[in-house]
Amino acid sequence: MAGTMGAQVSNQVVTVATQVLLVPVLLHAWGVDRYGAWLLLSAIPTYLTLTDFGFTAIAKNEMTMSVARGERDAALRTYQSVFVLLCGISVLTMAVVAIAADWLHLTALWPLAGTSEVDAGRVLVILSLGVVLFQFMLLGAAGMRALGRPAEEVLWGATARLAEAAFAGAAALMGGDFVAAALAMLAARLLLTAALFVRLFFLARWLRPLGRHLSMSEMSRLLGPSLSYMCYIGGVAVMGQGPVLALGAIGSPRDIVVFSATRTLTRLGVSAANVLTFSLSPEYSRLFGSGDHQRFARFALAGIGLIAGMALIYVGALEWLGGTILAFWTSGEVVAIQPFLRLLLGAVACEMIWSAGFAPLAATNRHVGASHAFLAISLVAVGACFLLPPAFALSGIGIVLFVVNFTMILVIAWLARRHWRIR
Repeated sequence: MAGTMGAQVSNQVVTVATQVLLVPVLLHAWGVDRYGAWLLLSAIPTYLTLTDFGFTAIAKNEMTMSVARGERDAALRTYQSVFVLLCGISVLTMAVVAIAADWLHLTALWPLAGTSEVDAGRVLVILSLGVVLFQFMLLGAAGMRALGRPAEEVLWGATARLAEAAFAGAAALMGGDFVAAALAMLAARLLLTAALFVRLFFLARWLRPLGRHLSMSEMSRLLGPSLSYMCYIGGVAVMGQGPVLALGAIGSPRDIVVFSATRTLTRLGVSAANVLTFSLSPEYSRLFGSGDHQRFARFALAGIGLIAGMALIYVGALEWLGGTILAFWTSGEVVAIQPFLRLLLGAVACEMIWSAGFAPLAATNRHVGASHAFLAISLVAVGACFLLPPAFALSGIGIVLFVVNFTMILVIAWLARRHWRIR
């Protein structure tokens, strides 16, 4: 747990650093309006994270348990089956994206600050290809965890994000446009994905992505839990990028920049909480799998309580210093707007708490109810964002985000009483 937590700390440092440093770099290179247009274009491919149908997340759990039992053939069956499935999905996905990019009039849908229709389509295709490659990197990460290297698994993901941000920032500073930045990100993702699979090959030559262990029945067996987990991922994508797209329709590029910068700052607490929850997840699985349900329940409730305390301290600190930090970070380009900042702080505190409660559910494959509820609530919430009047856009979205996350606390609390009852 100590090694994994150290890797998680490094991962969150990289995540925060790339988010914090990339904003002023791209603002300097492109200006507010063009940076707002980039945020809109890069938001769309995020939804393609759904295209693996949750198989890579479930495969990680299955492979880890199989190797722990000494059943390499079972782990290999899962690995090869999901790899071939991803190949088929990737081809289909990119065909659909290419057609959509040619058919949709992106510049008519959103204000893209003078970006041509051709360039907008190219950026969409290139960024989408990077997301597809990300699915294979997730499968490689599953192999790392199965081999008993969860810390290295985390570090590979952090390195990939750092490389993407560095390549994109460098391309923009050298005068590159959106297409150049997208190509730079794709090059980084391709390089790191290939390196990960080479590393796996030398660590465990038996863990081959192609071979005779391919099984259609294995795909069918994993389908149910995978689709349920996909609902959670879908909810994350909807809540992550849906408000940005809504602001593109009802607000201005400056509203998007204010929202993005303020949310990035407030969500630093979520990144800190994730260090703990992600480090505890393997232990949740071990305790529950061992049959010691009482100890599991106490351990889970202790983790949730610890993160709830962290949330209160964090929100209090940003209530006091958030405006000053935001102005300094963006060189005065973005200032704190109330009650929008306060609403986001409340939403983040609630998100930290319910995410801590979701972690033990996901680690024990009891995430179905929570995942379905989160996706349903997120879709309704984002739909409501598009109906907000322009003058009320930022504060209205802040209220929506708070309501969504507070509602999820109630959902998790109900499921906790149902699943974690101590006898």
